[in-house]
Amino acid sequence: VQELCSQGPVFWIVVDGLGWLDHQALLALLTEQKRLQLERGLEPRFSILPTKTEYAKWSLYSQRRPGHSSWKRDAGEGFKVNDFLTRNGKRYTDNDVTKKRLQKDLQLGNQQLYCWDTDRFDKLFHDEVDWEELYTVKRFRELRAIAEDIIRFVDMHPQKETLRVVIASDHGQLMGKSNKLPAVSEDLERKGRMAIGKADHPQLVDLDKERFDLPHDISIIRGSSSFSSFSYADDKSIVGCHGGLYPEEVVIGFSVLTRLVQRLPVIVNCSGSGRPGETGILKVEICNPNAITISDLKLVVNQLDNLQQGIELTGTVAPKETLTFDIEILDWPE
Repeated sequence: VQELCSQGPVFWIVVDGLGWLDHQALLALLTEQKRLQLERGLEPRFSILPTKTEYAKWSLYSQRRPGHSSWKRDAGEGFKVNDFLTRNGKRYTDNDVTKKRLQKDLQLGNQQLYCWDTDRFDKLFHDEVDWEELYTVKRFRELRAIAEDIIRFVDMHPQKETLRVVIASDHGQLMGKSNKLPAVSEDLERKGRMAIGKADHPQLVDLDKERFDLPHDISIIRGSSSFSSFSYADDKSIVGCHGGLYPEEVVIGFSVLTRLVQRLPVIVNCSGSGRPGETGILKVEICNPNAITISDLKLVVNQLDNLQQGIELTGTVAPKETLTFDIEILDWPE
């Protein structure tokens, strides 16, 4: 974000609880009908441990680990201790959106950085009790609402064509039913899939405060169970929780979008030789000079009978990468 701010204004959206797959779904909504375009494709990141907002989001803003003396449970305090962020912009919560503070500042366009910290998506997991409806209906509905707001806010900025949109998160979520783990020790302060303190128990793993640079020792459940939840289904199962070590909780994404992206030409070289009527190999070299991955590859060569309808190429061409494919030609032309 700091690097991007040196190139122009940045609208940084931190979506609380947005996991890797949720990030993919949000990008699909933002890029449909080319309303925004990817400048940098979705890149994986690791959440700070433990995967709870008061640790992970504070670290995201402060760029310090939670073991630092300035750590506080309030994520907004992490923004305040980062000199670069406070010099160049402001952080806005959903309450600021309701009161139109963010909209007003975007219209003025006199800041380098606008950070919208939204927990609307995360609240779904706190309130819902039907995980299938949450995942298939309400999750997608909220992602679409967030996408529409992002587009609307971008349109308010005087430099909307060049304003960079950064999507990030603090942690992901487990989705589905989860059993409640009975109390294993009275010494633990239980929160979701983690607890403050240590306990010698086979279902727990310790995050030592010295090794993991934390303000206190933390215990995390090894499996999919949870200590507690904000809401429960009728069968007392837990719906949506976090704080653990599962990939759904730990792997998050980072992406950059803008209205106009100048792409460099993709260079494709096809070469090969063979005897007419016999089999041969066509070498296809794809050079991608851009900062985004090329996927869904299909090769069409009108002069070759078995490639006139096209053939799918398995794989992707990463940013700044050159990749070569060998295609078998069954009937080499005259």
